[in-house]
Amino acid sequence: MNIGIDFGTTNSAVSRVDADGKLETLVFGGAQEGRKYVPSLVAHQFKPRPATRIGVAARALLGLPRDKAAVYANFKMLLGETDPSVVSRWGYSESCLPDHIAGQFMEGLHAQIRKEHQIEPRRVVATVPEIWIRQNLHVRREKLIKSIKSTGIEEIKLESEPLAAATYYLHQYALQNKKSFNGYLLICDCGGGTMDFCLAEVEPLPHALPVVTVVARAGNGQINGMLGRAGVAYDEAVVDTLMPGLRNQDQKVFFDAVMEFERLKIERGLIVIDEEMPTYFEQPKAVADDELFQLRDKSITPRLLVDCFDKVVRDGILEALEELRRQATDISPDLFNDPRRFRVVLVGGFSQYYLVRRLIMDQFASVTDSDKRFESILVLEDVALAISKGAALIANHNVLIRKINQVDLGVVATSYQNGRTVENTYPILRKGQDITDYFTPTYHEETFYILNSEHPLRLFCDPRIPGSTKPFTFEVKAATMRHLVPDSFWSDQNGMVKVGFSMDQNLVYNIHVQHWSTRDRKPVAEKVTSLGNILADLPGLVTSP
Repeated sequence: MNIGIDFGTTNSAVSRVDADGKLETLVFGGAQEGRKYVPSLVAHQFKPRPATRIGVAARALLGLPRDKAAVYANFKMLLGETDPSVVSRWGYSESCLPDHIAGQFMEGLHAQIRKEHQIEPRRVVATVPEIWIRQNLHVRREKLIKSIKSTGIEEIKLESEPLAAATYYLHQYALQNKKSFNGYLLICDCGGGTMDFCLAEVEPLPHALPVVTVVARAGNGQINGMLGRAGVAYDEAVVDTLMPGLRNQDQKVFFDAVMEFERLKIERGLIVIDEEMPTYFEQPKAVADDELFQLRDKSITPRLLVDCFDKVVRDGILEALEELRRQATDISPDLFNDPRRFRVVLVGGFSQYYLVRRLIMDQFASVTDSDKRFESILVLEDVALAISKGAALIANHNVLIRKINQVDLGVVATSYQNGRTVENTYPILRKGQDITDYFTPTYHEETFYILNSEHPLRLFCDPRIPGSTKPFTFEVKAATMRHLVPDSFWSDQNGMVKVGFSMDQNLVYNIHVQHWSTRDRKPVAEKVTSLGNILADLPGLVTSP
């Protein structure tokens, strides 16, 4: 059975295509209370007897004293984080890192899938934020793969959340319109930890699956070791405003209150917020301080909700939309105003929040009920479940996702010119190329000598640093030339090497070093070394020259 997992910051969901071809989201009973969503929480219960619990069962332990239970959240957005100041802020420690907790969550989710649905997943497509690519957070992709592999599942593919949502949108569009969509989808995926905006081109091919390619991306994820300007950051801002100083006084009580507000925000969203907030924008002075509901005996008012939204979230959405407009200009200057070939799709739990929906729709002039750009294809429940359903479709090969290499990549070598040494770059992988072209190794035509076996291999990467005329260079971590070259090379006094790269569907790179015979001008042996995701090794900050 092939399944799709939407691994969310706040909630997770699992979908599949059954034997009859029906697309469905799994409903979890028992501790999950018959829900399609599993809260992305893990709890270590200490008393009355030790146990590890996930989801609703973990949430039930919120508020217990520290000697009875510890509840962990937001581990998705903290994957790979080891900075003590960051992990401790979220209740983690060096002996209990987010990576470990994510693995426990996946193991618990896998156990429920097997027990309640008698499904043994063979192939899993799990979704990750598209913005992780833009912010060079690829190390989190590798940590997520490791977490899923801890369940015993070996065939794992990671796909971006916006692309999964686009896949489900295209599926529903074809069912409702009896034809395939042709054009561009602007996927606005607003979740707990990320604001993920993605412009995807859709090409319906005759008698074939549609091809989807990401052509532009914007948004925000982690910022300076903190969660970005999305749902969780908004919930924190509300609690900080209502209960100033609580975060420093008692972190556990503070985060319990944040999770409580998140629950109330969802429960009261359609009943209270959606009904009352339009009045605030029409008559702000009249209703600004009306009580919508309470959080721990404190009033939640329209003014409070809007002020915190404007402080934390608003600018991030506006910046992302403006950046996408600039990038889309290269495709078509008037693309966003073309109702024939352009659609806006809101997905993710936070996108259902009234203030998010209103702001995004306000950025597109003349929005009416008949505006085809906001054509209603997804019902309300699907807005939150579109990602897991799209992942299930991808897992069952219902769409072709075209991925392109994000950077120029090559090696740095020294040459002698006019009696002096000069560093040159030798490009191997090209930006914009379909990554399937690099599933088999690509080599530079040049052959190289090794002068010092104890020196590391240096790589270069474009795009360039702003203000620089040269590409960014860096070294392969924990690997000297001696580690990268075939053993046969060291017995060949005149030996040379060729260098190449390959990559897989999860953007994990390999370096291929061939020992070349100078006499026969052909390869003698080859050594392949996994480099992980090279982009994950790039620094977060650099200075312009």
